[in-house]
Amino acid sequence: MRKPDSFWLILICAVLLAVYFLSEAILRQATVARINPDAVDVNAMLADLPPQLQTRIQDRITYTQLRTNLKKAVTPAEILNALLALAAFEKNPAEQEKLYTRIFQEYAKEPGAYPAYIYFMFNKEERLNRVSVADFHAYQKKLPIAELFYSWGAAYNKLRELTGEGEGSHKVRLEFLRPLNEYKQLPFVEYYPLYEELRLCALECGEPETAQRAAKLSEQVSFQRSFSEYMMQMEEEYRYRTNLQTKKAGQ
Repeated sequence: MRKPDSFWLILICAVLLAVYFLSEAILRQATVARINPDAVDVNAMLADLPPQLQTRIQDRITYTQLRTNLKKAVTPAEILNALLALAAFEKNPAEQEKLYTRIFQEYAKEPGAYPAYIYFMFNKEERLNRVSVADFHAYQKKLPIAELFYSWGAAYNKLRELTGEGEGSHKVRLEFLRPLNEYKQLPFVEYYPLYEELRLCALECGEPETAQRAAKLSEQVSFQRSFSEYMMQMEEEYRYRTNLQTKKAGQ
């Protein structure tokens, strides 16, 4: 009689193999579907599968598509965007680090590279591409308005996630947010929580002048337009310039 341990081991292996071949079959059909989008309804194929299996197969399909996008990318901007998408999705820490390392080494000066800066800034392990808060702030000074907005939000969310409300966390957040008090051109209304956090951290750390400056800017920024309004204006101006160029070309 087969031992119970061996029996369950064989059964588990059989299930894993079945999952693998099923996911490979769906991936092949999804590849065909990219040639003819109406050929296969992947969601319909997955509907009857257990939720966990659906998630695994969907992840494989997404990962394959992201890898394909990277292979097809031609321009530096396309390659950077493809690398960023793949790095954000990557579940393997070692592979994720390789992707962010490539981004940091090849595209460190690009505005869209801020996720790599954030990754290496908050990675506690000693690494070749270690980024200090000062390095990040120096990089931010060169960013366009949109990327600066995204970089503040992404970095601050990560900082709060790591520091929590423990001892010393106010000092850490104060030093991180301090450059906001130096802005000459007030940002968008979405910056209001950051200025309020800066004010509170400054009070906790015994810096009343910093807190007063943050409070003043916090009130002023509350009357600014939103980032979405700014982006809509940029889009309208872009369409206007494009239409104008088209008309001139047709004359």
